[in-house]
Amino acid sequence: MIKIMYYIPFIIYASFYGLIFLVDTENLNILSVCISLFLYYISGYLLSKDLSLAGLFGALNGLYYIYFSKMATHQIFDYSLIGYEIIFYYLCCSLFVLYTNKKVKKELS
Repeated sequence: MIKIMYYIPFIIYASFYGLIFLVDTENLNILSVCISLFLYYISGYLLSKDLSLAGLFGALNGLYYIYFSKMATHQIFDYSLIGYEIIFYYLCCSLFVLYTNKKVKKELS
C-alpha cells in the first residue's frame, strides 16, 4: 500500500495534463509534458523497487520548474514553489527508502 505513494506526482500531473490536453491541445508543449511524465513514472517505479537514488529523476522535474520560473518572468503563477515542493517530496521519499533498506539489512544481520 505504501508503494503507491511514490506514484502520487505522476498521477496528479498525468490527470492535470490529460485534462489540459482534452481542452486545449494547441498551447501544450507535448515533448516537455511527455519527458516530465516519463521522469515521474521512472522515479516512482524505481523507488517502489527500493532504489533510493531514484528520487533524483523526480527532482529533475523540480529543478526544471525552478529554472523555468526564473527564465519566464511574465508568469501569473510562480512555478518555483512547485519545484521546491517536488524536490522536497522526492528527497523525503528517497530518505524513507534509504532508511527502510538500512533497517531491513540490520534486521537480517
